[in-house]
Order: sequence, then C-alpha cells, then structure tokens
Amino acid sequence: MKQHLLPLLAAAAIFTASCQSKSQTNTDNADVKDTLTQTLSKEEVQAEKIDVSKIKVADAKTILARKQVPILCYHQVRNWKPTDGKVGKDYIVEIQNFKDQVKMLADSGYHSILPDQLYAYLNTGAPLPSKPIMFTFDDTDMDQFTIAAPTLKKYGFKAVYFIMTVSIGRKRQVC
Repeated sequence: MKQHLLPLLAAAAIFTASCQSKSQTNTDNADVKDTLTQTLSKEEVQAEKIDVSKIKVADAKTILARKQVPILCYHQVRNWKPTDGKVGKDYIVEIQNFKDQVKMLADSGYHSILPDQLYAYLNTGAPLPSKPIMFTFDDTDMDQFTIAAPTLKKYGFKAVYFIMTVSIGRKRQVC
C-alpha cells in the first residue's frame, strides 16, 4: 500500500505545486451542489476508471523520458473588477479569454485527460489521446462551475477541480 500511496501523493503535489493561491470563496454548500448538478452530468463527474493501485511505479528515468503533457491551472474565470489588485489579476482569466483559449485548444485537436490517465501513461506508457492536455481548477470559485465547466462541456473537455473545503462559508480574501 505504501509503495503505491507515495507516488500518488508525489503526483498530486506536482499537479498542485504550480497552482498555489490564497484566494478563498464565500459560497453556500447547497448553492455549490445545485450548480454542479445543473452543470455536470453524472457521466462527466465519474472519471475513467483506472486502478492506480495495480500500476507498478516506474523509475524516474522512464517517467522523465516520456513526452510531457501540458497541465493548465486556472484559479478564477471572470472579468476584472476595479478592486482587483495586480497580484489578483495574475490569478484571473477574463471570461472571453478563457472561452477563446478553450475553443482554440479544441480547434487544434487537443483532448483532455484526468490524473489517473496521466499516472498510467507516465508509469506504464498507457496510451493517451492525441494532443493530451489536462485542465485543473484551484481554490474553488463559483465561476469554475458556472462559466468554465459549461465552456469545457461544450467542447467535450473534462477537468480536475481542487476543492478547498476549508474556505466554504468564509469571506474572500483580496489578493
């Protein structure tokens, strides 16, 4: 068990290392659940089933020799407000820019993958779709579900959402 848990934790750390922010959301739990139910179908919520516990961990040389997969990390998808500071704007992608980015990736033939698929690929060479890409969302902002998720769904993309349960019900801290 330990031999499988450590690589998984390491992979999670790598996925989130480039996506750290102090932003928080003031959201009611019921609102989040309602929005998720309206936005994502049951099939989209369920990831492709890959049993990572059965994957033998490859050595670093093997993993590093594999072609890299781009991982995009978004924090907020909304238009800038006059109260947004310089640092805050670094974490905000304006709505039309996000929609244009996703459309460009779809038009360019990219296919989204999930962490288990990447893990299997890195360790075993499991096949990935052509032009794989991973979308991730950090820090749980409602716009990720009301704006980003429907945009991704429109193009058949899936994403990973890192939900900060510690921030539910707290007021947002301004960057």
